[in-house]
Amino acid sequence: MPLIEQDDVSLGIGIATGADKIYIRKEADVEADRLVPMVTPGAIKGTEFTWTGEKLVSPWQGRQLVDLSRYPHLERYYEAHQDQLRQRNVARRSHAWWRTIDSFNPTLHHPRFARDAG
Repeated sequence: MPLIEQDDVSLGIGIATGADKIYIRKEADVEADRLVPMVTPGAIKGTEFTWTGEKLVSPWQGRQLVDLSRYPHLERYYEAHQDQLRQRNVARRSHAWWRTIDSFNPTLHHPRFARDAG
């Protein structure tokens, strides 16, 4: 197995959401391009990696928030959870109450992982 540095892999600490049970899911009734494969701690056991199926239900296109009116399933999903999402500090400071605390860092989305996880 190659070293991470030899396999063109970058690691991040993850995305702060303020509501992981809503944003990090194995399945959600949203548009397919709003589900971004995530590597979570459960996927790594010693030197073994087995993707566990978690995905970010993402409000981001790169570093910009998507227009929810263009994603009706995503909009319904967030609206179904809006009571909890609106309680977060980030939601009280922004008109975009559905946003995660952090924006999504697209440089950490490895194309090979996205292909393998899809």
